[in-house]
Amino acid sequence: MKTYPDDADGMTLKRIADSGSDMGCSMVIDFTVVAPNQEIGTRIELVLNRKYQLGNVYYDDELNEWSVVIAIEMIPDYSKLLLIQSEIQGLVEPLGGTLDGWGSYGNSSG
Repeated sequence: MKTYPDDADGMTLKRIADSGSDMGCSMVIDFTVVAPNQEIGTRIELVLNRKYQLGNVYYDDELNEWSVVIAIEMIPDYSKLLLIQSEIQGLVEPLGGTLDGWGSYGNSSG
């Protein structure tokens, strides 16, 4: 059984693997950025769409905040996830956004 680093990213990868996902196959991974308001959320969406092309800005009533989600289909790889998070944070921080993490429903059929 594959082991993962002992941090939030590693624990999330382990949880996805434990759910029955094939970690050697691609899956959609959603990266979430929090924006202080809709205008900044829209700017963040435009910037992220230039690189990733799959951004969507929305208002989360439950959390009372604007968010931008970037959905990337990829094979879940710890190093690649860290790189993408660093890239996203570098793009959104100057605009007032904050990377809030990532998640995935995996690729298991069960």
